[in-house]
Amino acid sequence: MVLKDLRGYIRILEDAGFLKRLSKPLSTKYEVSSVLKKYNGKKAVFASVKGFEMNVVGNLCCSKEFIAKGLDIEPNQLIHQFIHASQFPIEPKVFNNGPSQEVENENVDLNRELPILTHYEHDRGPYITSSIIIAKDPETHRANASYHRMLLTGKKRLAARLVEGRNLHAFYQKSKSIKKPLEAAVIIGAPLELLLAAAMSYGDISELTLAGGLMKNPLELVKCKTINIEVPRRAEIVLEGHLLLEKEKEGPFVDITGSYDVVREQPIFEVEMLTRQEDALYQALLSGGLEHQLLMGTPKEAQIYDKVKNVSAVKELSLTQAGSNWLDVVISIKKRHQQEPYLTALAAIAAHYSLKRVVIVDEDIDVNNLLMVEKAILERAHPVEDFFVLKNIKGSTLDKSGIRSDNIVLPPAKIVIDATIKDQREFFERGKIP
Repeated sequence: MVLKDLRGYIRILEDAGFLKRLSKPLSTKYEVSSVLKKYNGKKAVFASVKGFEMNVVGNLCCSKEFIAKGLDIEPNQLIHQFIHASQFPIEPKVFNNGPSQEVENENVDLNRELPILTHYEHDRGPYITSSIIIAKDPETHRANASYHRMLLTGKKRLAARLVEGRNLHAFYQKSKSIKKPLEAAVIIGAPLELLLAAAMSYGDISELTLAGGLMKNPLELVKCKTINIEVPRRAEIVLEGHLLLEKEKEGPFVDITGSYDVVREQPIFEVEMLTRQEDALYQALLSGGLEHQLLMGTPKEAQIYDKVKNVSAVKELSLTQAGSNWLDVVISIKKRHQQEPYLTALAAIAAHYSLKRVVIVDEDIDVNNLLMVEKAILERAHPVEDFFVLKNIKGSTLDKSGIRSDNIVLPPAKIVIDATIKDQREFFERGKIP
């Protein structure tokens, strides 16, 4: 049976023993986020909330095992499932109505209707963190779906963080150039395949078609009531509205590394209508938690693998938890020549420019065992010959290591470590007791 909505995925997690139901109502200020932190990487969470009828679910994708269960595959097949989706995307199917529009409300007050969480002590305010924004290119009308944190600033207003250089930011800039607000819909509680696809980035391929490729079945959509956008017909909550030309301060807020991002002026999203299921669930996502890191990192692992497999015989690769599943990758290869590790690393960087460190190891090293990886670095990599520093190369804004005193910021750099055996393998053979 094809998984249709978030509720079906939650049932799968509960049946597998991966869901924790809490009996005591929690406060939206710090208490829900504290519970998500407690069960980070261990359990999905289902909880009631003080002052709201709507229940909260979170940590739904905080483990690769959870995600694989939802896709009905093994965890080691995830990379290949993402690659398959990019190669065989499936166009969505549009319906006339759906559960996401069971309730319609034009007189929106987000403060009263949604249990929007305050997560950390220095947050500017309550944030929607699972929000997927769907918008269309003003010129080509291609639909894009992507994650954007959203700060609650008024009854109908949210400040949306649009990352520069990405599709939604480009759409917004095009709309701004003709002095016209950009139509957009915010999805809270999307089906699993869109939760995953919205973190993918494959050029001009719409994430709505990638979602179909992931599930090997068309994503079901329904037309919005007030704007020309199609949204998942089985979403929990949909906010219809526009990204306005005016901006407000957004941040500070905790990003994927678990530390605070900077304050910026960001566009305002104004809600015109809220539609939802009758008994809608509010999806929470702990910023800086494993769910955040895996949703962002797992599709990137697939993109890196797809690139480096053309350079070397790759056994495994893993974006490490130490690098927040974003900044650091370990790749094991069956080495055929001495230059292959360096070429492999360059291919990985070309696939994911946010990488700060790339470690190449032999196929006998488990890339998910960081102790084994560190031993390989110390035992097989020479400090002069096998560490390569790449200077003045595009990096991630999440890397704050270049910030110095007196307003000095060092240009971005990366390090490549060839932790493979160079010769005479007998020196590295582990002793065995017969």
